[in-house]
Amino acid sequence: MNRSHPLFSRLAILSLCLAPVAPTLAQGAATPGAGTDSGLKAAMDAIKKSDFSTAKAELLKVLETTPDNADANAWLGFAMLRDAVPDPETAITYLEKANQLKPDVSTTLTNLGNALLLKKIRTADESRRARDLFEQVTKQTPSSAEAWFNLGYSSGRIADNVGSVMAYRKAIEIDPKYVRAQINLGLALQKLGKLEDAVAALRAGAAESPNDSGTWASLGALELKLGNRSEAIDALQTALKVDPANYTALVNLGKAQTDSGKPLDAAESYGKAADLLEAGTAPSGLSSSDPSARYNQAFQLNKAGRANDAIAAYEKALAVKPTYFDALVNVGVLYFKQAKFDQAVKRFTAATEADPNAGLAWANLGAACKKKNDVSGATNAWRKAVALDPKDFATRGFLANALMDRGDLKGAIAVFTEMAALQPTRAEPLVAAGNAYQKLDNLDMAFKMFQRATQRNPKSAAAWNNLGIGYEQLGRF
Repeated sequence: MNRSHPLFSRLAILSLCLAPVAPTLAQGAATPGAGTDSGLKAAMDAIKKSDFSTAKAELLKVLETTPDNADANAWLGFAMLRDAVPDPETAITYLEKANQLKPDVSTTLTNLGNALLLKKIRTADESRRARDLFEQVTKQTPSSAEAWFNLGYSSGRIADNVGSVMAYRKAIEIDPKYVRAQINLGLALQKLGKLEDAVAALRAGAAESPNDSGTWASLGALELKLGNRSEAIDALQTALKVDPANYTALVNLGKAQTDSGKPLDAAESYGKAADLLEAGTAPSGLSSSDPSARYNQAFQLNKAGRANDAIAAYEKALAVKPTYFDALVNVGVLYFKQAKFDQAVKRFTAATEADPNAGLAWANLGAACKKKNDVSGATNAWRKAVALDPKDFATRGFLANALMDRGDLKGAIAVFTEMAALQPTRAEPLVAAGNAYQKLDNLDMAFKMFQRATQRNPKSAAAWNNLGIGYEQLGRF
């Protein structure tokens, strides 16, 4: 018994924007002059060469003999933040001490604020303190665009998007070509719902830094959110010309192409994004075990009529995540349409295991079992489906017919009765119930069913025909 098997599209993904660009660290204390401790000078020379491991070792030696050296504490905190593996927790200890020994030095305050924001586990109070530190720096150095940028970033970290926008605009006022501030301003404006202003800010940033793939990707994502598909595609394709491995741009381009009715183009974009993940070359924070991009590729390939390619892509998604429910259902549907019922049963069975409460998976499993002449398997699957969805009229029809095939006429009548209650204007369930009563030789009930069917739908030829047969069987020629 065939039924319509709709493909799922629940996981069409969209990464709207990048994270804000983080603030840069400030060089610690002033460069030591003549007569400064040789260890501190050696550390400074190492920092100039970005050799932060050597710098840390030299500064620790200095602090062994002069633990209250404010400059050494400040520089050590800075070096710990700039090292290959930053250690913000330990850096905070030294920066706090530097601030106690030599209070309110703007570079120390800046680095301390950064250290607080870099902590893996950060309290709300620590986030607010970082913002307060950066605010103090802006008061000390009001003409520093960097100081205002840091204040904007830290304000955003405590969800003060209004304050964040004001600070970024101040930074841009001081330095109109401050690309990082323009980018973050756009993202902050987006959080405030000011999308047109956000686009303008990001376009300004892209104009100043045309080779920054991330800026173009953020712009494209925002244009896409505004529904400007053509502009979004242009920006995202520009991002990919600069960096073909920009995962965010690829995913959003796929979404834009999907919305523009270009399934093959979308499939290509999603496929490239999935390739990046599987090759382990996607940006940090993205898991190679995320099959969403590959799933979207498969969905678009099927939409374009490329069923075999779609199956291959779905199977790749399932190789990454064997319990991916939507992929299991969709590839099962494609196998079903190709009359590959063994594969369809296998995938629908896996879907019921992935989500035992999904009625559609059980319904489709029943349909595939029926095609294999496994009436018992079909019946059991359809029983599960109707138990999960009290309003599933179509699957009840399949179940009732399967029960008829198995000779369970009373069971079939019970299901036909449920169907009649679900759709009170339809004659078919009552006609079917009447047929079952006939097979049970209960001619009175059969007649009543046919009579009720004609009352429900006076235009049902089947109902009138069977009612005529009922009259005949009752001798009422």
